[in-house]
Amino acid sequence: MVLTKRQKVALHEAMLAYLLNQGEEFAQAAAAFRKNAGITKQISAAELRKQALQRKWTGVIRLQKKVMELEAEVAKLTTDLDKFGGASRMKAALERTNYLPHAAKYTLKGHRQQVLSVAFHPLFSLMASCSEDCMIKIWDYDTGELEQTLRGHTNVVQHVAFSSNGKHLASSSADLTTKLWLLESGKFECAKTLTGHDHNVSCVEFMPSGDFLLTCSRDTTIKMWEVATGYCVKTLTGHTAWVRDLAVNKPGTILASCGDDHVVRLWNVAKGESTMTLYGHEHVVNAVAFSSGPADVGIAECLLKQSGGKVSTLKKPKDAEKPQGGLHLVSCARDKKVIVWSVKTGDIIFTLIGHDSWVRAVQFHPLGPFVISVSEDKTIRTWSMQTGRPCHKLTDCHQHFITSLAVHPSVPLIATGSVDTTAVIWECR
Repeated sequence: MVLTKRQKVALHEAMLAYLLNQGEEFAQAAAAFRKNAGITKQISAAELRKQALQRKWTGVIRLQKKVMELEAEVAKLTTDLDKFGGASRMKAALERTNYLPHAAKYTLKGHRQQVLSVAFHPLFSLMASCSEDCMIKIWDYDTGELEQTLRGHTNVVQHVAFSSNGKHLASSSADLTTKLWLLESGKFECAKTLTGHDHNVSCVEFMPSGDFLLTCSRDTTIKMWEVATGYCVKTLTGHTAWVRDLAVNKPGTILASCGDDHVVRLWNVAKGESTMTLYGHEHVVNAVAFSSGPADVGIAECLLKQSGGKVSTLKKPKDAEKPQGGLHLVSCARDKKVIVWSVKTGDIIFTLIGHDSWVRAVQFHPLGPFVISVSEDKTIRTWSMQTGRPCHKLTDCHQHFITSLAVHPSVPLIATGSVDTTAVIWECR
């Protein structure tokens, strides 16, 4: 232990006080210690004890003052978080009826080739993007600054995803591998490389628990991996062509997948079996996503209105209820269509037509009854689940095709990636 001179003197005096306080039994030891410690002052045991007590209470007061200062700082930070943080913005967003992508906040430049996937961190103000340049970049979406560049893949990085607790980032690549990156001391470091697919790994998603990882590939399979060990614990087969995208419902019980065989498949995760095949698209299906709670409410309201209140299987939720989402699924394809499906029956609820080119990505918005889609026609379109119709459109959002979309789970922001090598953060108002 390294002590300052003052701390050593105080410690020696306290030790001498203890020895003197023991009486004649330690008198010789006290005298020897006084000599060896170089304590020349002739101070009685009572005075030494008094000084030690004073130091004790002085220390308590200093600690109490420090605690009060820290409590005040925590209170200030809590106030700032409520005022400027995600919870406040989410609450404000929920109170709006017209919560739509509005304006570009930042254009993120740094990739050398097209951006193929973007993802928001669930807790921190970070966003990840990946590209054909084999790199992953981590950005601060509050400032637009580049925080870190992750290198390790040797071919195109197809997809990135964060775990629900934010500790891991996963990336899938055309180099046939999936990499797990661990967040430590504010930086991501490669923790594991998962190998097992025989072709391009096109998508990676975490299970809601964060204990397992799902990947899909051009080898037509879907694999489940254990995050802790990196072992493949399950392989799902059923698609007859390239599997392009995956989505998992919030409880982690149902998996949806899509691909070049023009179908969407639903899977029982526990059994590893396909439970339903959804037919409706006429071309390659690029993406799938499960519904949010507000979207389920909006769809229920729309169906009840259309049926004149006669729909018995889907009633409007009460205000006190908080739907968890997952009752519906949305898919988009190269046939320019966006289709909303019932997960329970497999029926088509809405077919949303309006894009002029391939629809590359689609998401239900977590804060409102909307579906957001992006397309190679360079537009971002928002569709109302209360009417099944388009309600907002942003045109010429990028200089080239839009390839990817991410919607923040709690902050009114979306992100898009493009062939023009940029990613853009969009504010929703």
